[in-house]
Amino acid sequence: MDPGGEFRCACGAEVAAEDVLVTAYDLRAVGPSYLYVKFRCSRCGRLGEHRIEQTPAGRRHTPAEADDPNAPPPISAAEVEAFRDALARPGALNALLGLPAPDERGHAGDAENGRDAADRG
Repeated sequence: MDPGGEFRCACGAEVAAEDVLVTAYDLRAVGPSYLYVKFRCSRCGRLGEHRIEQTPAGRRHTPAEADDPNAPPPISAAEVEAFRDALARPGALNALLGLPAPDERGHAGDAENGRDAADRG
């Protein structure tokens, strides 16, 4: 198992992927997030837990990727706010996903789907 590095049980044995019982993300609004790993040591049988600090998503590049001239620029706070405001408009998510507007969809009772009020039960 290599979630950013190896870790060991209290007995000194390295924890392998087959020893892992549970993994979960411990997401935090402020400060670093962690990957929670619960395992049973294959050497001593002890249950153990380990938290692995996760780097922020915006900082996961190698130096070669950071210098790539074709890489898109980082998303600004103004762009995030504009996107959030655009999604708040009625029907914006449907338009983004290429779905018909809610008033254009077929509803129960439409001839298109062959159901009428008696079929609604």
